[in-house]
This record gives sequence, structure tokens and C-alpha cells, in this order.
Amino acid sequence: MKTEILTHSDRYWITHKLKVKENQKNVVKWSQEILDNGGIGKTKRQKELLVKIENYIKRNYLDKVVNDVLVDITTFKNTYAIVQFAIEITRQNISEKVQVEHLKSKGFKINKMGNASAPRFSKDSTKLTYKKMEGETSRSFDYKVEKENGYIDYGLGKTTFSQGGGQNSTKSEIVQFLNSALKYCESNPDEKISFFALIDGDSYTKEDLLGFSKHTSEKVRVCNSDTYL
Repeated sequence: MKTEILTHSDRYWITHKLKVKENQKNVVKWSQEILDNGGIGKTKRQKELLVKIENYIKRNYLDKVVNDVLVDITTFKNTYAIVQFAIEITRQNISEKVQVEHLKSKGFKINKMGNASAPRFSKDSTKLTYKKMEGETSRSFDYKVEKENGYIDYGLGKTTFSQGGGQNSTKSEIVQFLNSALKYCESNPDEKISFFALIDGDSYTKEDLLGFSKHTSEKVRVCNSDTYL
């Protein structure tokens, strides 16, 4: 039997669907918990849900009280409300999760870094700093990969689909990251640090990739989740 090879887009949408379903199930779960608590929200998510329901009733001039909507949700009489009250999924978060999990499955020691723990380029791109200074430093790096012989690979992660917006700003951000990485490596040739732009999605053309390649070197690369080395 032939094994199906999944692309990043396949992995993204599979993960997206599972997360959407999970968030919808949570709406039902939290609604039942609120009902069991006598209509009182005890957790942060339960309280947020109650606020959403109250606003939903007011906005649509419904002849209902909050408990009516909670019952409709738990008995699946109002599936529209379940969808509407589910926590919204941001594409970038899903994309980062898919990128990290795929690279880990290939044996790479990759970690998603938080803003506070991630370095960034200084204003002149000759140093790395952990301090965020508006207008003085770049955005923080997304990924850190521990390589052999003590080398560290810092990465920018981007996923852009053709049906979405913001492709031009994303391309500019990628080029800016690559140029800053080139300048850093030029200023610190002996550092065991390299950089990569991990770009996935279906909106990058051959011309885009060729354009990105003009801003690369041995220590500054452009790749996707399947070609990362």
C-alpha cells in the first residue's frame, strides 16, 4: 500500500480542522459546567463564554435569558451558537504548531520561543539582544534549533495561503529578516550561529523564491518544512 505524502498545507488544514472541532466541543463542555454550577461561571473561559452569550442576546434582541442559550448549546438545538462562541483560531499559531511538530518528527531539536526568551537583531543587525526596544530592534525570532557541534539555528516562521491577505508585507518581512541575518553573520563570522526563514503555504511563486534566494548565504537560508536541513 502506497503511503500518502502530506504537504505542509495538508498538515495545516488537518490540524486546523481538529482544533476547530476541539474548540466547539469546549463550548458545549463549558456550557454544561456553568449549568451544573447554577448558572455561575467559575473559570476564566466560563466567564468569557457568559459575556459572549449576554452580548449575543442583546445584539440579536432575543427573547431569551442566558440559561436558555446554555441549554440550547448543551442539547445541540443551536449549533450556530456553538460555532459562534468557539475560541477563534489564529492562523499563525496553527502554522507554528504544524511547523514545529513536523520538524520534530524529522529528528530536529526545534523549539518555539516566546517573546521574552527569544533574541532579536539590534538596530544595526550586528548584535543579538533579548531587549525589545521599539524602533531599535527587530521582532524576536520564532524558532531555535540546536544543531551538532554547538551550532544554533535561529528561524523566522511564516505560512501564507493565496486566499489570505498580507502577502506583500510578509514577503517584505522575510527579506528584512534575511538581510539582517546576512549583516549579522558578516559582522560575526566566527559565531556558531546560522539563520533560516521557514516559509510554507501556497502563495509563494517561483519568482518569490528566486527573489528570496538573492538574500541568502551558507549560513542564511530559505526553506520550507519539508526541505529544512
